[in-house]
Amino acid sequence: MDTLLCSDSHWLVGTWIEAAKALGTNDAEKKLLEFNARNQLTLWGPKGEILDYANKQWCGLVRDYYFKRWELFVNSVVDALKSGTKFDQDDFNQKCFSTVEQPWTMQQNLYPTTPTGDTLKISQDLYNKYKGDIQASAKASIGNPVWKKAYTYKDIPVYPSHLIVHH
Repeated sequence: MDTLLCSDSHWLVGTWIEAAKALGTNDAEKKLLEFNARNQLTLWGPKGEILDYANKQWCGLVRDYYFKRWELFVNSVVDALKSGTKFDQDDFNQKCFSTVEQPWTMQQNLYPTTPTGDTLKISQDLYNKYKGDIQASAKASIGNPVWKKAYTYKDIPVYPSHLIVHH
């Protein structure tokens, strides 16, 4: 996904960060403006007061922030399953904040400000890679549309609330 996003100038987190830094008149201001630009997209406050309020699916942000959160979540769930213990949401939230979320807002690594790659070719490659799965899914749903299934409350998966991306 990040590779695809990096191929279009509209989806580059580097453009957002560099535009914010350009408003600074000295290094201290540029550093503060970069922190604010990163924080607005992610934590929206020092401790994630309005987490993901202004989230974006942008090149760099997906790879270095969202992917790492999901990786930590999946690993935490797998660890809980292997050990036979209940998933600890509070522990996960703290680990996620201290190892992924807050550190990303403090970083000063550079992200691309110009696109790389051919969007159409990347899209075609992704389709070719996953077309078997896409076709199998389409065949499985013929005559049995997912939207016609009667769901109950217990069928709805529970996700960590701070990982839910609202659009």
